[in-house]
Amino acid sequence: MASLGERWSKLFESISRGNPPSSAWLKVPDGHVLGVTGQAEPFQAGEHYFVVRIHQAHLAAARMWFSRYDPLLSMVTEFGYDGAVQREPFLVGPSTFKTDGHPTPAGMDFTDVRATDIRPYRGGPVNVTVILYRNKVSDAIRQLLSIAERCVAVPGLSAAAGPYIQYAEAGLDALESVLGLDDTVPMLGVMHGFDPLDRFGPGWFVLCESGALEEDEIWVRGNRLYRGPDPGRLTAVDGADFVLASLGQTRTRDNAEELAEFRRMWQPVMTYANLAGDESWSVAKALMAALQLAVRQSPDLIPSQTDALIQHYLEVMKALRREAMDRVMLGAPQPAQPDPLLHSLAQTLAG
Repeated sequence: MASLGERWSKLFESISRGNPPSSAWLKVPDGHVLGVTGQAEPFQAGEHYFVVRIHQAHLAAARMWFSRYDPLLSMVTEFGYDGAVQREPFLVGPSTFKTDGHPTPAGMDFTDVRATDIRPYRGGPVNVTVILYRNKVSDAIRQLLSIAERCVAVPGLSAAAGPYIQYAEAGLDALESVLGLDDTVPMLGVMHGFDPLDRFGPGWFVLCESGALEEDEIWVRGNRLYRGPDPGRLTAVDGADFVLASLGQTRTRDNAEELAEFRRMWQPVMTYANLAGDESWSVAKALMAALQLAVRQSPDLIPSQTDALIQHYLEVMKALRREAMDRVMLGAPQPAQPDPLLHSLAQTLAG
């Protein structure tokens, strides 16, 4: 039986042969992103995180959509992760366009979402495949797309996680069924590789039909695409289908403490650090040592944030210990003992 990664690989090989109309992948000139100061630096392995965002998926010809055709926007980002190639999918189908989209006088926008989680850059290329389809309106196809939307992209889960695999396989079944239909027609499409040999950095990019836009006339203001000769004479781009995306860069992951593995290991550390007994403090330190190792080994963090997160955990643990000892000095009641089974396991770990 083919693995999830093999199925994704075959699916997007077939997508690349889907022969969408001649499409252009334009880079918005750095000086044309208004409100941004400073020069972006190239991505460095182990020093930066990256995130891919969709800022606009604009559908022109408003009367056509949802009456004759339904939209489907698919994206897959490929990158090095934990010694292997990770493929992170993202889908926007008709149900999401309808519930979260924004009607405009000239069409429909879907805006400002993350197509990937915040991922550490480990070196090597980052490849992005973006395809915009149209499907003839059909209740059966809408049901399949709704399943694919809910199941293919589950934010924050690794492709190695068991629950993710079960969801993703169900979504892939639905997506493969839709993409195999004659009524599913690619409108725009690109497979673009960001190559480290080119010293690539963060940037903004537009997928559109060839000739619809010129690179020197496109601008970004407030996360929206405009066209014009200069910042004082800009107009919204309404007469063309396009996707506005960005490759973002940061040195700090804003949700590091929310990673499931760390939350699970941190809770018992706090529990034992909040008890005044010497035995409980020994257990807390042993559990903290295990947490430190997990943080250092995590493929989801870069080294600089690893050190900062461990320091944060240590400071909180010591603060809880001081509060526990203060309660003893004041004669205040102590928190209840933790679960006996957890206590026994923690004692074993403490050695």
